[in-house]
Amino acid sequence: MKILKPSLIILALFVLVILVAPRFFIHVIPPESMTDGSMHMMKRRILRYAHLHNELPREIKDLPVMEGYSNSTQDGWGREIPFVIKDNTVTLTSYGKDGQPGGNGDDEDMIGIFSLKDKNNAWEKELAEWIKDPFNNPLNEKARQ
Repeated sequence: MKILKPSLIILALFVLVILVAPRFFIHVIPPESMTDGSMHMMKRRILRYAHLHNELPREIKDLPVMEGYSNSTQDGWGREIPFVIKDNTVTLTSYGKDGQPGGNGDDEDMIGIFSLKDKNNAWEKELAEWIKDPFNNPLNEKARQ
């Protein structure tokens, strides 16, 4: 019985360490980074759809699934990222933590704009450059730190 008690205490401490320690080592992905990742994948998926169907998707649900990648269409705060097609561009917008246009800090909007067609009027490649990168906003200093 005397040997059993220290063994149980050691086992209990071991289990406690295994259950609690990972919480201190898991890094949380900032919502701005999650939003940026979702926008980059949405851009790829919109352009992939255009290449496959020779037209643009009408709704987010039409976007093709890309195996092995995040297919989220939500920002880091859990709201859908709308896409607006105008002329030869697509605009993706997240209104930040508060979900309202404008704002500073965590409430700042993240906007990404990309071209649909290149100078030869062919669909842009999936990894085409942004006209306006959602993460490269001079006001969004906090997200880049």
